[in-house]
Amino acid sequence: MAEQGKPLFVSLGHRYRCDDGVGPYMLDLLWEGLGAEVEYWESGGDLLELLTAWSARDVVLLDAVRIAGKDAGTVIRLNALQRTESAGVISSHGLNLADILSLSQIVGSQPASLTIYGISGKDFRPGATLSPSVRAAAARLVAEVIEFYRIEAI
Repeated sequence: MAEQGKPLFVSLGHRYRCDDGVGPYMLDLLWEGLGAEVEYWESGGDLLELLTAWSARDVVLLDAVRIAGKDAGTVIRLNALQRTESAGVISSHGLNLADILSLSQIVGSQPASLTIYGISGKDFRPGATLSPSVRAAAARLVAEVIEFYRIEAI
């Protein structure tokens, strides 16, 4: 059962599709750094599952993205509740995030906040190895997120 007071970190992507595995990789690093201070959920990409998981919660979504003209390892941050027009283009999974947000408003299950961290990848072939630039960006980003949540908990 979800604990409504804890932030929910959700990873999208597949561990065994090279850079697409950066979301689950970051979730693992967050667990090492934050333990039970927050809640974790690894999703293989079915965004419909989010409708029940994120209702009235502070949610942080972690995923690999493809950004034209950006190098692998480029980090983006979006407040998806303010920028739903951009949120729909950052994922390669089934329904896009803008559609899920619209549906969550209709059924009354919108998150309280939704921050998206995406890291631009370059290799999405089958395999378990992250590109060095993606791995380094993930480590830096997770360190920043851990520091933020530790400060917020004080």
